[in-house]
Amino acid sequence: TGEPAKKENYYHIYYGKLETPITHESTSNKAITHTSNQVGLDFIMRMTTDWTYSFGVSFFSDDNSNLTTAYEKGVSGMMIEGMMGYNLFSFGGNEAEMIFNAGLGTMIAAALNSPMYFKSGLNLTVSENLTIGFNYLGMVTSSDESFKMPSMTSTTLGWKF
Repeated sequence: TGEPAKKENYYHIYYGKLETPITHESTSNKAITHTSNQVGLDFIMRMTTDWTYSFGVSFFSDDNSNLTTAYEKGVSGMMIEGMMGYNLFSFGGNEAEMIFNAGLGTMIAAALNSPMYFKSGLNLTVSENLTIGFNYLGMVTSSDESFKMPSMTSTTLGWKF
């Protein structure tokens, strides 16, 4: 194993895909998979050699037509979140690291009832800058009588600077 990347504070810009099964009256209460494009920016602070804290904001927009026809309109909005990260391992002479993240966030989108969520996942950084991430979002306040969205997944590709 090695030491984590040398910088103490950095920005992380990323592009990703959000996927969620959505159930609504207009879909005859059958789950449809909704996919959205996501663009975001995180500010990450290294607290110790193993622990990080990040605060981020991202924007998402509907990119598949099955939601538009099944749920009347496309969906776009914004996500705000705070995360703690733990460096599971580093390798390659400070060039790469695997971080486990966990935190809370909220999605601001009127069509989705602006749910709060728990988020956890893994992010791999290679060459100290390039990131690949996979996260699971468990919705806390995502259901009402006619609309259900129990979870989401987020797959991202980004750059730290």
